Amino acid sequence: MSERKVYSFLNDFVFKCVFGQQKNAKLLISLLNALTHRKGPETIDQVQILNPFSLQEFKGDKLSVVDVKAKSRGGSWFTIEVQVREQEHFTARAVYYLAKLYSGQLLEGEDFAKLCRATGIAILDFDMFPESARVQSIYRLRETTTGRELTDLFELHFIELPKLDGPAAMAPKTKFERWMHILKYGKMYCGGSPTPRWVRHEEEIAMALDQLTKVNANTRYRQLLEHREKAERDHNTFMNSAYKKGIAEGLEQGIEKGIEKGIEKGIQKERNDLIRGMLANGRSPEAIAEFTGLPLDIIIEVSRQADEYPPGESPKPKTVSEPRRRASRKKP
Repeated sequence: MSERKVYSFLNDFVFKCVFGQQKNAKLLISLLNALTHRKGPETIDQVQILNPFSLQEFKGDKLSVVDVKAKSRGGSWFTIEVQVREQEHFTARAVYYLAKLYSGQLLEGEDFAKLCRATGIAILDFDMFPESARVQSIYRLRETTTGRELTDLFELHFIELPKLDGPAAMAPKTKFERWMHILKYGKMYCGGSPTPRWVRHEEEIAMALDQLTKVNANTRYRQLLEHREKAERDHNTFMNSAYKKGIAEGLEQGIEKGIEKGIEKGIQKERNDLIRGMLANGRSPEAIAEFTGLPLDIIIEVSRQADEYPPGESPKPKTVSEPRRRASRKKP
């Protein structure tokens, strides 16, 4: 009998169920403080979740990627999501949704002075920047030559979990490393592996693991998770099948077009040979057009080509006439 699957924090449904409920705001606060490295007066102490977790959100659309949107008491706005597969145009998508979060702070007619910092955080289970070994990349608006920052109101974080290895992975020291460890390996501890000792000293992380266990044990949640998984599998199967079918049809169409082009060229050659033969027998272009029903301009073009290159001959390079050749030999 196979072991029961454990769904991890990197499943968007699980992530939002754990961190996207106001009753679990304490977990989200701890996670945000760790990911944004906030300490002292900048520490987030209270958040309002703007799009709370709801089962209805997942029933209608089984394939949408969901995020958690929140606003801190200090006014900062956040959007945080998990993404397990590389997507085309993911950077453009991340910038677009951060821009919507930023612009969505104001109602029509409100003063721009009310705008607060907007931070987008993407936790990725793939290498987005393979040329770099950094786990976390943070982007802001800066002047390209001097590096001078224009504003801190617009900030994007990309966190690449596959790059979390070595001591930072298995013996994490900082809050950031510990949260990343739990997001990446948390399902192991729900599947029977012993919990690390340091978890005892991290109240919010211990609570998050407890919530992960409860989500996996909830029959209703598991049904939705399995339905979403099946929908994604069906979608991927359909897309792969469509892709292969498209390639096959493309090849077939290419072969058909090649054959059609070859036939067309053959017919065109026979037509031109007929016109040249009739021209050689003294027929005028007008008479040939009337006899064959072909357009006069085609016959005139073939006639012109026949004058330049008689039947059986190919274009030859121009030669210098004998008088000119002799003249070229003369010394000035």
